[in-house]
Amino acid sequence: MDVKIRLVLKHEDGRYLSWNPDRYLLSHKLSDARRFVSTEEISTFLTSSPYRPEEVGLSASEAHEPAVIGKCACGCGQEIVSGYEYIEADGEWFADTSCFLKFHDAKWRYAEAM
Repeated sequence: MDVKIRLVLKHEDGRYLSWNPDRYLLSHKLSDARRFVSTEEISTFLTSSPYRPEEVGLSASEAHEPAVIGKCACGCGQEIVSGYEYIEADGEWFADTSCFLKFHDAKWRYAEAM
């Protein structure tokens, strides 16, 4: 069986860059996403596209600078940055599992019969 890998661009709001940006720029459906064969093709598209950030009113630094939305609730100081995956519980953000456990004063233990 021959497997073909295709890449797509996903916006930070969860929508995909459309295969027909003149009709609609972003789509919620993966089936409507523009497909790329390689990262080089994506790079070429982004440097010459009329939809690149500079063309839609963002400076290059604004387009590539991730927004810091807060700090880890455990007190470690780790910044929580938009576009990355973290743990969220009851409105609090945690950098990783160890931070979550530290905040809740919890720990991993072996289960034993009492």
